[in-house]
Amino acid sequence: MTPRDPRRTVRLALVLWLTLAVLVWTVVFDRMIVVAGRQYVHDAAVSARSGSFLLINDRMPQATSHAVRVASLASAATLASGVAAIWIAARKDRGSAARALARGGLVE
Repeated sequence: MTPRDPRRTVRLALVLWLTLAVLVWTVVFDRMIVVAGRQYVHDAAVSARSGSFLLINDRMPQATSHAVRVASLASAATLASGVAAIWIAARKDRGSAARALARGGLVE
């Protein structure tokens, strides 16, 4: 068995957490836009029955900027959690490696 490279392990973990953060951003943004679109269609149908018309440009720019903010916060929280977990794991791993070296054991 070959010893693992801690830097490579940390890089891989960072890439995986970054990928998850991008996926979270995409899912949250998409869901919020879909909900805003459905709400617009409902509100436009109700206003059309009363004789006035609701334009999509009146609603969607605000919904889009709100979706970007919420998706970015969710993604940032995911990434921050991942980086914190990696940092804690790397510190713990470093500590156990130092103890193994102090005992004269091999570090794997």
